Amino acid sequence: MSFRFLPAHGTRSAGCSPRFAGPLALLALTVATLGCGPAGNDPRSFHVHGLVTFEGEPVPRGGISFEPNGAKGNSGPQGYAEIIDGKFDTQRSGRGTTGGAQVVTVSGYDGVATGDNPDGSPIFIAWQQEVEFTDAKSAEMNFDVTKETMPKQERSRK
Repeated sequence: MSFRFLPAHGTRSAGCSPRFAGPLALLALTVATLGCGPAGNDPRSFHVHGLVTFEGEPVPRGGISFEPNGAKGNSGPQGYAEIIDGKFDTQRSGRGTTGGAQVVTVSGYDGVATGDNPDGSPIFIAWQQEVEFTDAKSAEMNFDVTKETMPKQERSRK
C-alpha cells in the first residue's frame, strides 16, 4: 500500500483533491487492517501443531503447508507454519487451515545458513501426505519423512 503526500500549499496536483484524501486514506487503512488479521481467528480455521522428523531426527528448519484437497471436494485458504527444531505451530508462525481433506506439503532444511538461504541446504523438498481434519478446532499431527517416502527424484539426490 502506498500513500500519496499532498502538494505544498498553493500548488496544483492532478491527484486526489484534499477534500477526499483524508477519507480515502482512512478507508485504505481500515481495509488493510481488517484484511491482514491472522486466519487463526476465523471460526472455520483449524490450529495445527506437531513435530516433523527426517529419518527419526527433528528437521532443523523448514516449512509445512496444508492445502484443502480439491480432488476430495474440499476448498478454502491454505494453512502454513515454519518448522524450527522439528516443531511447527500454525498459531505461532503461520496460519490455520480449513477442516476436511488436506494435502500436507513439507520441505526440510539443514539449518546451516548459506548466502542464498538462511534456512540452509535442502534435506528434502515437497514431501506430501494426505490427511483429514475432523470437527476439532485443534489438531496435533506428527510427520516422519523417510528416504523411502520421499518423491523418487528427491531420493536420487540424497
